[in-house]
Amino acid sequence: DASMFFFPYFISEGIECSSLPILKAESAVDGFGLTERLLRSGGFGIVVLDLYAEKNQKRYSLGRLHNIAQRHDGLVLCLTRTRPGQPSLDPMVFVHVQVSVQSIGRNRNRLSAVIQKDKTGSPGRCLEWIYESPPGLC
Repeated sequence: DASMFFFPYFISEGIECSSLPILKAESAVDGFGLTERLLRSGGFGIVVLDLYAEKNQKRYSLGRLHNIAQRHDGLVLCLTRTRPGQPSLDPMVFVHVQVSVQSIGRNRNRLSAVIQKDKTGSPGRCLEWIYESPPGLC
């Protein structure tokens, strides 16, 4: 299992990854504990939790992380592998997006994001972007 977070793409878009904590956790339980510690430190506005190997389908309680993130004015972005129609990690998830990528030519891709759940709007919206792959990635 490989990480879902691809650093070169984010760097090419101007995101300063050296200041962005990205936790690569094999289980949600371990990842939530580490994320909680970073949020409590108050030193980070956003924490990315890459659950690249999470195979457990049971739902986790995000209530604790939600409260800590609010208290410290932070945000947690959880990257998970789920199939279309599968529930998100927890009912507390604010937005659940299913993302897919389709090659449409040499180094050109279509990224589709279908909003499965959105507490501020209606689900079902589909957003699409056409982009060129970073050098060396086809």
